[in-house]
Amino acid sequence: MAFRVLVIGGYGNFGSLICNHLATMPGIELVISGRDSRKLAVKLAELQALGGKPCQSWCVDIMQDGKSDELRTLRIDLVIHTAGPFQGQSYAVARHCIDAGVNYCDLSDCRTFVSGIATLDAAARDAGVSLLSGCSSVPTLSAAIIDQHRQRFLR
Repeated sequence: MAFRVLVIGGYGNFGSLICNHLATMPGIELVISGRDSRKLAVKLAELQALGGKPCQSWCVDIMQDGKSDELRTLRIDLVIHTAGPFQGQSYAVARHCIDAGVNYCDLSDCRTFVSGIATLDAAARDAGVSLLSGCSSVPTLSAAIIDQHRQRFLR
């Protein structure tokens, strides 16, 4: 059975790069999501032209209430949330994922957003899902540098 990945913001800058990669990976079924049906259609055609597998699209404003059931119906295994900016954004997508039993990661580089998602940790654990926030380049590279040099600063 294939691993189904939903990329929210799949036709944006980062989402598009992720989709380009995932569309050619064996064992991955890709679902691309965004609010603009025209942009979704263009991205699907682009992926086909690149030799990617056929993909599914879901035109939706995922920030709206009541999307957990739709997400569950799509049988998604992982949501990759690329639809920033994350400053001031709610945790609606992460909550939908928890309610639907879907693993979640985002590309947030907003410290407040990344730190605040910990408020959902208990609910995620109870639902048996993982929430990963801050999977963008700036937080990831910063964490790698800290890990590399942490021993020098231990007391």
